[in-house]
Parts: sequence; structure tokens; C-alpha cells
Amino acid sequence: MRSELLLESPNLCLEQGRRQELEEQRRRVEMVAPGEEGGPKLARLLYFVGAGFICTAAINKWRDLERKFMIQKQQRLDKEGLGQLSENPANAIAKAVE
Repeated sequence: MRSELLLESPNLCLEQGRRQELEEQRRRVEMVAPGEEGGPKLARLLYFVGAGFICTAAINKWRDLERKFMIQKQQRLDKEGLGQLSENPANAIAKAVE
């Protein structure tokens, strides 16, 4: 009986040692995980904010291009004498009355 306990005790020690190693690894992962999660979350936030700035800049650029195109179109119509037709109706009526 004593010999059986001696034979089993190294296995128990190995199992307990392995369990302790696994628990320590789990603790390390748990301790590192919150810090690691903060990095990717911050990176995602910065990517999202950066994408917002890029989209806003692109939208503003598109609006500027449209505005410049409309100004050029209006100037071209004014040169051809058709600019008065494209004005809003209130101004067209006021000019016609004058």
C-alpha cells in the first residue's frame, strides 16, 4: 500500500504541477488580456475617427467641385445672355416689371 502511494504520488505531483502551470498561464492571460484589448479598441477608434475625417474631407471636396461647376455654368449662361432665364422666378418677375 505504501509502495502504491509512492508510485502514485509522483503522478499526482506532476498533475498538480501541471494544474498550477495552467492556472498561472490562465492568470497571465487574464491579466494581459485587458491591456491587449485596450490597444485594439483604441486603434479601432482611431481608424473610425480617421475614416470620418477622410469621408468629411471627400464630401466637402465634392461639394466644392459642384459649387465651382455651377458657378462656371452660370457664368457661361450669363455670357450667352441666358443667365436671366435660370434665375429664380421672383427675380425674373421683378426684372420683367421694371
